[in-house]
Amino acid sequence: MTDTAHLESAHGAGNSIDGTPTETGAPPSEPSGLLEGLSDDNRRVADAKGWDSADKIVESYRNLESKIGDSLRPPGDDASPEEWQAFYGRLGRPDTATDYEFAMPDGLTEDFPYDAESAGRFAEWAHEAGLSPRQAQGLHDRFVQDMSGRFSASQQEDVSAIDEAHATLVEAWGESTTEGYRRNVDLANRALRELGGEALAGSLISRGAISTEGAIIDPAIGLMLQKAGERLFSEDKVFGANAAASNPFARDAENITEQGRLLRNDPELARTFIRGANREHDFPRLFGNEF
Repeated sequence: MTDTAHLESAHGAGNSIDGTPTETGAPPSEPSGLLEGLSDDNRRVADAKGWDSADKIVESYRNLESKIGDSLRPPGDDASPEEWQAFYGRLGRPDTATDYEFAMPDGLTEDFPYDAESAGRFAEWAHEAGLSPRQAQGLHDRFVQDMSGRFSASQQEDVSAIDEAHATLVEAWGESTTEGYRRNVDLANRALRELGGEALAGSLISRGAISTEGAIIDPAIGLMLQKAGERLFSEDKVFGANAAASNPFARDAENITEQGRLLRNDPELARTFIRGANREHDFPRLFGNEF
């Protein structure tokens, strides 16, 4: 009994000879093999989280991965609009369409028809689709560049069509510097005005038959208007044998009152009379917008 008591005292109260804890004490805490290599900061995180085993660490990671996956998983087919709105918000979509700010891509032509109204419509579409600002800008750039390319190609096609139409009219009417060509242009202009005026011109523009500047794109339209004008105004003395005598712009038979009436009511006929009198330089405003 005495030897046993002596030995226990030697190893300290509450400890057996081999160092195992007794009911009255425990050995100092030592890091497990899993946590021994952690820095002090990471060790404190592990202690705070209660990660004292590999199983707990893996379980915590699985829970985190599940939460992240749920946040990026689209709502189901039966999801409410509110659930979709929340999902789009998590993906980075702005609160409203007006929060998008689009920069214009490089390489656009100066006359490309893009304005604030167009940008607003695109922003609405992007917001409805749930796009983030980065996604919306990327799609915006591709869309605008594609439209710009189509617009430039269409412009070039119009220029080529106008040149081809002019060549066709020259073949039918003679060179543009001749009296015959100018006469036919006047007849076509008069027919256009008498048969429909601005309404007819607008319709022909919308259908690509003439340009917004009045240039003929479809030569068949120019030839048709010229023939219509010829039939409508075949009785005009300006094209007959007595043309010179009835021309109020002729210097030897000038009639200021008749000139004013023609300039107001029939500018095409007035132009023809003026050409017949070789006085184009006296009325420059009448000769700026011919086919």
